[in-house]
Amino acid sequence: MLLDEYFFGQWSTSNIQTQVFANEILVSLELTLVHPITGWVITRLGAASIPIQQDKGAKVTDVEAKKKNALVKNFPAAKAMAFKNACKTLGKMFGRDLNRDDDKKAEFTGVIKDEASKAKQAQG
Repeated sequence: MLLDEYFFGQWSTSNIQTQVFANEILVSLELTLVHPITGWVITRLGAASIPIQQDKGAKVTDVEAKKKNALVKNFPAAKAMAFKNACKTLGKMFGRDLNRDDDKKAEFTGVIKDEASKAKQAQG
């Protein structure tokens, strides 16, 4: 919803790639947005993996132990996690630094200051 609000619906996902490795589904995708002011196209990569559900105690390589219809749940979950991973790269509003300790969070100060900040800096 935040993407729709901040980018006026000008975003999409593409180049969705999937791979199965042992008993995990790996998903990568590209999130493409159009900056609402500059009109620049921004692309971010997202990636995630999620285990394929198996019967309890099964070996990772035992394909026969896969739960029936596990991929109906597991693939969309992996895709959603990859999308979320791409969104996090956009900034704090989209989840960056969410699980980071407060004392380790980096504060972004930026290089462009408004006129009030420039005047305050000039005074001391």
